[in-house]
Amino acid sequence: MIDLSSDSDLSALCSAWKIGSLLTTWIPETGTIHRTILLKTAQGDYALRAYRYGSGERWRIVYEHALISFVYARGLPVLPPLCLTDGETILCQHGQFYALYPFARGHQTPKAELSAQEIGAMGQFLAELHQVLRNYPKEQVHQREFTVDHDATLAKIAEIEQAICAQPQQNEHDLQALTRLAQRRNWLTTMPPLTTEGFLQLEHQVIHGDYQETNVFFNGEKVSAIIDWDQAYVAPGPGRSCERCISPSI
Repeated sequence: MIDLSSDSDLSALCSAWKIGSLLTTWIPETGTIHRTILLKTAQGDYALRAYRYGSGERWRIVYEHALISFVYARGLPVLPPLCLTDGETILCQHGQFYALYPFARGHQTPKAELSAQEIGAMGQFLAELHQVLRNYPKEQVHQREFTVDHDATLAKIAEIEQAICAQPQQNEHDLQALTRLAQRRNWLTTMPPLTTEGFLQLEHQVIHGDYQETNVFFNGEKVSAIIDWDQAYVAPGPGRSCERCISPSI
């Protein structure tokens, strides 16, 4: 098993992309689904992604890379994965999948510090992105089911809370999660029952699926890069709904 905390193991892994000797590594402050390590090498800066998918889920990465390539070919600022010497973009080592991306240029702005200009730039870019994705084949992204099970959702909230509270100590992220879970429970128990009937009748298309400030980079007041395409799915497109207004699961 490759130890990504070991400089020697990490250097050996990265040598598959011929990016020069490894100088420095660091972990980004955001991102939890897959493990990402930022690299400074003799040839430049990169982002190594270690996917948490199992051996039978390589297709998820294939779909993700195909979607990124599609958007990149249409001139939007996305970061296509780098090719290995055989032309592939996915490296498999000891049952673990990896991909290497160019370093995202520009800066990120925390949600509480976003300016009106940056918020406007995000909105404009999202519209452009939806236009580009309008005709992307729906069957070439992961499919989600939009179902509502009120009791199952409340039970899942309680299960997650129990798991967090069972830890000897809670860190800042744990406390934030508990606060959000309590807010969701309060909303679900005080609002009228949810229905997806009208939602499902809208015209659907492929969307990014995780369009938020942690995945967007700015150069001045313009979007300079958008990352993390692994959550792309089919939902109502531009002018139809907010990407994050309905979540199929907790």
